[in-house]
Amino acid sequence: MIERLHGFQKELARRLGQDHVDRELKTALSEAEKKFEQVEDLRTRESSAAQQQVEAMTSRLAVTKQNLAGDLQAATTKASKYKKPFHRVDKKLDTTRLALENMSKTHQDCPVNKNS
Repeated sequence: MIERLHGFQKELARRLGQDHVDRELKTALSEAEKKFEQVEDLRTRESSAAQQQVEAMTSRLAVTKQNLAGDLQAATTKASKYKKPFHRVDKKLDTTRLALENMSKTHQDCPVNKNS
């Protein structure tokens, strides 16, 4: 009888110990699930915030692109008004440059300068 009580006591202790382990495992699992949900919530919020920032930057870039296109068009229009006069000046400058180069060659080729 004592042996039976002793066996019963061991079995009861084993079961109580197992119940304690099971409770600890359930608690740890529950805490891990809560942490996982918190991480997922944080990731979702950060992802959403990042997406909003990207959309805002894209919008600003589109506005900047439109502004630059307008500035380029205005500059092109303004430059086209002055194209002909500048073309004439460029042509005169090219002619003058060529004349100076020819004069320099002639000056170098001059027999008086070669003997100097």
